[in-house]
Amino acid sequence: ADCAPDSVEVLETLGLVHRIQQRLEDSLAVYRRAYEMQASPAIARAIEEVRYNLEAREANAAVDEEEERQKAEQAARHDSPVLITGEPGCGKETLAGYIHRLSGRPGDMRVLDHVQLGGRKARHYLLGGEPGTRADPGILEQTGDGTLFLRDIQTLGKGAQEILCMVLEAGHYTPEGSNKARNLAARLIVSGPDNIEQLVSNGSILDRLYFRINVLPMQLPPLRTRPEDVPDLVRFYADWFPNHEDLPYRQFSISALNRLRNHSWPGNTRE
Repeated sequence: ADCAPDSVEVLETLGLVHRIQQRLEDSLAVYRRAYEMQASPAIARAIEEVRYNLEAREANAAVDEEEERQKAEQAARHDSPVLITGEPGCGKETLAGYIHRLSGRPGDMRVLDHVQLGGRKARHYLLGGEPGTRADPGILEQTGDGTLFLRDIQTLGKGAQEILCMVLEAGHYTPEGSNKARNLAARLIVSGPDNIEQLVSNGSILDRLYFRINVLPMQLPPLRTRPEDVPDLVRFYADWFPNHEDLPYRQFSISALNRLRNHSWPGNTRE
């Protein structure tokens, strides 16, 4: 018992480990810049693997329940739409990115820009057009074989909902000014609130669209119901802020972690 390290020694050791990790991640940034400047394919693959692992840590911090991770892995193996519901700040977009990375789809994940969907612009933004001889691809075509993330489906206007429903039902779309249909290659991941079924019932969300997107449903629990995940989140962000915001690394005492566990977290992981 006399040889057992006390909590201070353990925390100091963890602090040293985190500082070493920070230096490694700084080195990774340098190698990544080299990769972007046409480094060798072998280096490129190694860097991409490390980057993937770092991004996966963020998703694991936001979604720490084993059942939810298993659902994400199952969803990644399919091309059907995914509907993620939960309170604001639960990490729905982080989970969407995690599913996309696990899927191995060749394209990137794009996020629908709600500002571009106002008024008559919705059709052009979604489907694109061919004014004259110059093509103007819409977000569906720009996404290609990647993933399109539709944040907060309840905020989409009825016009945009109708267009999306039409595309999902047909499996293809035709840009404005064109007579050539194009297959829908993108995979859709949609987020919505906990009460999404109520919004469908009162007509805020088209029921036809809801049935099309609710193929692989996932519900993220609020952070207050899983206080055991708080230490993992603390560890993740204790690393993230020094690496991204140049803030000094900070250690959290046992009493601080206990206080964080007992907090109600009304803003969830965003808070």
